[in-house]
Amino acid sequence: MPALSAWADDVASAEALAATLDAPLGCAEADEATDGECPEQAADSAKSVSHAGRPLAFVAMAVVVRSVARNASHGSVRRPHFSRARGPRTIALMERLYEKVPRPVNPGEAESFLAPLTIGRTDAEARIRDAIFDRTLRPADIETATVDEPHLLLVPLWRVDVSVDGHHVGLSSVSVGSGNTRIPLPVAGARHKDAVLIVRGRSSFPLETAAPALLNGIFSGTSPIELGLHDLEPLASARFDMDLDERVDADVPRDQAEREAKQVILRAVAPSNALFSSYEPAVRSAQFVLYPVYYSRYRYAGEAQRNAGESYFVALSGHTGKVIASHHPSGLRAAAARVRRFLSFD
Repeated sequence: MPALSAWADDVASAEALAATLDAPLGCAEADEATDGECPEQAADSAKSVSHAGRPLAFVAMAVVVRSVARNASHGSVRRPHFSRARGPRTIALMERLYEKVPRPVNPGEAESFLAPLTIGRTDAEARIRDAIFDRTLRPADIETATVDEPHLLLVPLWRVDVSVDGHHVGLSSVSVGSGNTRIPLPVAGARHKDAVLIVRGRSSFPLETAAPALLNGIFSGTSPIELGLHDLEPLASARFDMDLDERVDADVPRDQAEREAKQVILRAVAPSNALFSSYEPAVRSAQFVLYPVYYSRYRYAGEAQRNAGESYFVALSGHTGKVIASHHPSGLRAAAARVRRFLSFD
């Protein structure tokens, strides 16, 4: 029993050390007045020194904790660029949605669509509270959290219909004779895939562009956005009968969204160990979509908090009622706190 209790303490401490293994927010933009030293890095360095006496196994635990946390929050080891944004960085990016872009992307009403709002504000607030207070890895003291009223945003997205075709040549081997002699044998194959991918139209919106897959979002607690053409209304004739708080400017042009979609579909089919491969993605169509999203921040300062003053959020689709992006208190810290409480009979 004492050993298990010590393990629970080490998990919480290891996660704190794991947080120092990543570059902190803002270091790339550190003020020159600090003589090149990032304040966040200095604080993290001091935190790391406090663990200097730990054995190598403890540092290894920190690395494992960081790896598990990343995979659980993203649902995939291979992530697009934006999916690295988590914690305070994600909050900061979400707050930038309210900033106006000097030259916003405007494809024109003839090429733009609206995903209709089907979830009312009261229903959205209840769903957001469920996502916060009823999630599986919630802290035991999550009831101390305070939740802001949701803001209804119209977020720009690109709906890109893309396909890829190609072929590849690799090597296999076959056994010959009665011994273990194997000779290489060239093998060829061809693949085809088509998909409709949703690409964010505002670079600060935390949306991961991913090819459709069975396990998408299962670990992160979020659902991928799926949009059929029959779900959309032409913007020129759409009715904006919604209590809108903010229409978010777009800063991702069509060609950039198409490039990202082609890269994602290409990674989904291209073999990783072929001697030669030739795959060519092609965009069949692209639509600019204004998508309703309820965004709500909440504050929590309990046992699973990573950093003092950290805040959290939930982004809920106003079209489907599903959570499409979120940042919550640490599930690993919450689990470790429950283990400590169980072992101490509190």
